Amino acid sequence: FPTRRSSDLECLYELAMALGMEQAPRLRGPLARAIRRRLAGTEGLLIVDEADHISYDTLEELRILAEEAEIGMVLIGNSKVYTQLTGGSRSEDFARLFSRIAKKRALTKTKREDVRAVARAWDINGDDELATMIQIAERPGGLRLLNKTLRLSLTAANGEPINNALLRRAFKELEGE
Repeated sequence: FPTRRSSDLECLYELAMALGMEQAPRLRGPLARAIRRRLAGTEGLLIVDEADHISYDTLEELRILAEEAEIGMVLIGNSKVYTQLTGGSRSEDFARLFSRIAKKRALTKTKREDVRAVARAWDINGDDELATMIQIAERPGGLRLLNKTLRLSLTAANGEPINNALLRRAFKELEGE
């Protein structure tokens, strides 16, 4: 679930909504207990996107929740997440989280097969188009930038198939050229 909420209560409430708990309590204690009951026994995996935006208190709340419900947890975000857990001025505060890290995985480059999958999903089959898509995806923010380029290309295509010229024009527009 995305974590663009400012407080741990709001973050927990977003998690409850993602779990389909429409009548979730609005108080922290009852809400955490309700989520824990919902997750207990599922052997699930809590995937926290944009974890670099959440506070220590929220991370700690999610850690406790994952442990009590006996589920796994993945923190996704920029390198700030790992830096918070391993260093910085408050690293001792994050020790309980850091000691539970089973694996760190940094994705620094978009895989070509991922770009090919995106091309197939958009029904783009040309070699030139694929080459351009790969070039775009190798930039910072790879797949997100590619997705924006494709959406802008689709708008300009006026119902026609997306071609290499449209991709390049859309990309230049996004780059501010």
